[in-house]
Amino acid sequence: MMRVVLLWFAILLLPVPAVAAPPTAQISRSRDGIRLDGKGDDPAWKDAATLDAFSVYLPKPGLAPKFSASARVIVGRDSLYILVVTEVPKKHVYAPLAPRDSAPSGDSVEIIIDTAATGRRAYAFAVSAAGVLYDAKIDFEGNMDGSWDALFDAATHLGPASWTAEIRIPFRSLRFDPQQSKWAFHVRSRSRYFQQGLSWASVSADGSRLLKEAGLLTQMDGLSPGRSIELLPSLTTIWMREQGLPAGDCDFSAGVGDFGLCTADLSYGMGVKWAITPALTLDVAMNPDFSQIEADAPQLQVNNRFDIHLKEKRPFFLEGRELFKLPFELVYTRSIGKPDLALKLTGSIGRVRVASLVAHDSEPPDSVADAAFSLSGNANREGIAVLTSVARVQMDLGRTATVGSLALDREYLDVGSRRAHNQVLGIDSQVQITKQLRAEAAAFFSNAASFENDDLQGHAAHLRLVVQDDEYRVQSRYQRISEDFRAESGYLPRRNFHSVFNKIDFYYRSDNAWGRTISPGLWASGWIDDRGNTLERRIGANNFWAFGGHFWLFALYERMGESMDSGWLDGNLGKLHFGSKTLDELHVSGGVTVGDVVIRDEALLDGREPFLGYMWLPEFNMTFRPIPALRLTANYRQRLLFEEQGGREISSEPVLRAALSYHLTRDLSLRYVCEYEEVANRLVNDGLVRYEPSPGTVFYVRYREQSVLEPSLRMELRSLFLKLSILFSL
Repeated sequence: MMRVVLLWFAILLLPVPAVAAPPTAQISRSRDGIRLDGKGDDPAWKDAATLDAFSVYLPKPGLAPKFSASARVIVGRDSLYILVVTEVPKKHVYAPLAPRDSAPSGDSVEIIIDTAATGRRAYAFAVSAAGVLYDAKIDFEGNMDGSWDALFDAATHLGPASWTAEIRIPFRSLRFDPQQSKWAFHVRSRSRYFQQGLSWASVSADGSRLLKEAGLLTQMDGLSPGRSIELLPSLTTIWMREQGLPAGDCDFSAGVGDFGLCTADLSYGMGVKWAITPALTLDVAMNPDFSQIEADAPQLQVNNRFDIHLKEKRPFFLEGRELFKLPFELVYTRSIGKPDLALKLTGSIGRVRVASLVAHDSEPPDSVADAAFSLSGNANREGIAVLTSVARVQMDLGRTATVGSLALDREYLDVGSRRAHNQVLGIDSQVQITKQLRAEAAAFFSNAASFENDDLQGHAAHLRLVVQDDEYRVQSRYQRISEDFRAESGYLPRRNFHSVFNKIDFYYRSDNAWGRTISPGLWASGWIDDRGNTLERRIGANNFWAFGGHFWLFALYERMGESMDSGWLDGNLGKLHFGSKTLDELHVSGGVTVGDVVIRDEALLDGREPFLGYMWLPEFNMTFRPIPALRLTANYRQRLLFEEQGGREISSEPVLRAALSYHLTRDLSLRYVCEYEEVANRLVNDGLVRYEPSPGTVFYVRYREQSVLEPSLRMELRSLFLKLSILFSL
């Protein structure tokens, strides 16, 4: 233990590189309009503040720039305008078309705005050289969450010797204090050909201090978001036919939010967004329709230790979710299946940030970890709805600390009476002790009663320390979840453990083609139960190696052990992956994971106890762009399980997916997807025509066929969707 303490102190005593004073720009205002065409020749730009002296931040600071960039910033009547000029010849600009909110894969510019200038959280806006838009929110560690959508726009223009981007960010897309005179600000430009990124403000290589190192825009006080209410009505028509069944009577039915006629269904919904103050927003969704959301990608389903974690894609639950980010995933919105009504309040009141979510769910999914809270398969639980309520408060303490609290309630209701319930209360905090040392702590308490009348009280705790600089990162984490802790609105598939995780990573960055980024790491972790019995232990090493020419390798080795009733099952696991984006037209990645694995799936055990088997998991991904508007992708994964190395095969699970997309314009696209899942005995063909000129306003037509593979290929279900939603601002 003394050695660990001495190591921490030694790391803290390492010299901290000096940081230059951030650049500052005094922003003027213009009443003249700016036409977004990407050319930057409007008269208003003559009065804009000039941002120059860009320096290299990728692959690491201090390198000589291979291209140049500059920017101008001005405040308009209701928006912030930014003009970025990147001096890269047209023949070296990579500008593929892609759907909105696709992270830029080619040349791009990025704007980062911290309207409170605290260095804790910010908005990010990016536009590729092809005009593809991407927006996100950034947390205090520099992590981006691309689920947020803003009503910003941009236009680009490619000239012979440079390309330009004009960006308009409406104030109604931001939350800010009108009396705040300084905004923290980054503007960055990236070139795929030169493999460099330039930044107006000098930043560290590791990215964890990105927001603290931002430049400043001054004279930003007195602005108004200018928005009070937005309405988002939607209308969806769904026709569905199951093969092999008679058409039946052509009856008419009606319910809250939908009409039914024959095999067609017409549903309607309404979304309302009310800006109560410039910093506080209320969202209401009545009978929300999410049929435009692409179905979950096929997952490997055999021999999984825990339930599959599904990614949230529904816009209502995505916006503002960064406020529900906690050390444990206590708010897992996929635990809300099909809400009839949902309300969400997000924003800030003075120095306090608040977030609340209330949703009434008539079709809740089953529990992730406790069947006593699941509804399916039990006739006594039919017709039960779930009311989920979450309240979250956060407050900054000075410039380096944040403290928050959470209250969560989940009620299982049957005609107004409560059949089961779950409540969680807790607090959490983060503090930046020094420029290098960061600490986190959290504690949560739960109370629950399931359908089986269990009376459960439990607790969970989290502690994490991180020391990070440009060349290394050291982290230690302790977590605890008691046997009776329940968070049915979250994703906690494991309980009754104390766990410790320690990891050290090193970073080498250069402009050398043989080693642009080299990052080796070592880790060790262990789990014990409440009685002190060791449940699991792991040690491992990994290395990421990025070469010039957009090629990388990743290797991993892990030694693992898991305690079973029959004794310890110890094994080795290895992984080798690669990726290449050397060619503009063809990007590939893939690899193989091979080694020992615990066979625990009941269908594979044949009445035996879990045992140590062997696994091969090859995978391959390809994206082909013969022209910028056309993209073909193919994905392959297959998990093969054996009784032992070189032994009998007991499972083969291939999953294949192919997709083709074509962009007629930036906003209008065609897409086709084919998915093959052998274990699920399913083949899916899905076509989509989508027009989305801005977030919220969308029209699409979608056709889907689902077929069974065995005993012979046969169509099982076909459906047609049409949807129209339009965003109105009042």
